[in-house]
Amino acid sequence: MEGNKLFGNGQYEEAVLQYDLALQVTVEMPTAIEIRSICHSNRTVCFLKLRKYEETIKERKKALVLNSSYVKALVGRGEAHEKLQHFEEAIGIADMKKVLELDPSNGQARKAIHRLDPLAAAKQRNMKEEMIEGADKRLKVKWPEPAIRKHSQGLA
Repeated sequence: MEGNKLFGNGQYEEAVLQYDLALQVTVEMPTAIEIRSICHSNRTVCFLKLRKYEETIKERKKALVLNSSYVKALVGRGEAHEKLQHFEEAIGIADMKKVLELDPSNGQARKAIHRLDPLAAAKQRNMKEEMIEGADKRLKVKWPEPAIRKHSQGLA
């Protein structure tokens, strides 16, 4: 396939165009579901190389709609989520965990989960802290210090 040659030469944009062509040719072929899934997946590898992570995720979804147990597509979508620091999605939304369900011996998924679990937990802690700090700031804006004292004196 021409797209694979272009990819091998580092011509990722051109490879994407070739995979597009293959998708257009196979659109009316019901027996070409696997080929279409592979073309979408190959496009995503190009997008990963081009650091177009949002496009990577969208394309992986297309590949997975055609073949929900396509391990390569799941791993790639997890990688894109990781690059975007969507750690929870990389681990949980059926990406790396689904890979392990389909292929329990997949070392790449196991390593990714091991690496991403602490990052996801840290991100959740930071988000909670930011929410608490934001709430504290909003309360201080609504209730300036003298008003708080006056209000609390009236209650005593």
